[in-house]
Amino acid sequence: GLQQIDAMAEKVRRHPIQLLEGVRGSLELLSLRHHTILFTKGSPAEQNRKIEASGLSGFFKAIEIVREKSVDVFQELIERHRLSKPNTWMVGNSPRSDINPAIAAGIRAFYIPHPWTWERERQDLCASDRVTVLDRFSDLLEHL
Repeated sequence: GLQQIDAMAEKVRRHPIQLLEGVRGSLELLSLRHHTILFTKGSPAEQNRKIEASGLSGFFKAIEIVREKSVDVFQELIERHRLSKPNTWMVGNSPRSDINPAIAAGIRAFYIPHPWTWERERQDLCASDRVTVLDRFSDLLEHL
C-alpha cells in the first residue's frame, strides 16, 4: 500500500541525475559567453533537489522555478531580468511549455526534441522563423 508507494517515490528521488551527452561542457561554454537563466517548472523543492544533484547550478546567473510556464510568465521573466527580446532564446524540449509560449512572448527559441518528453507536454510546434530545431544540446554552440 502506502509504504510501497513511499518506497518507490524515495527510490525515484534518490536516483542520480543523468545528463544527456554534451550538456555539461556545452553549458559551461554557453555560460561564459551569455547571461544564462535556468527557467523550469514544477515543485520548487523537487526542482531545487534536481538542480543540486545535477551539479549545473554554477552555470546559471539565475534560477527561476514556476508552477506553469505561460506567455504571461515568460513576459514577467523578460521584464524582471531586463532581457532584450531579439537577443533572448529559450532552449527546451516541450513545444507546450518551452517553445510556443516563448515565441508568443516575443523571444527566440531552440527546440531540441526528446523522445521521452512527457505526453502532456506534446503540442504542435508553432510556425515561426524564430524557432530553430536542433538534434542535440551541443549543437547550440554552433548557433550561440
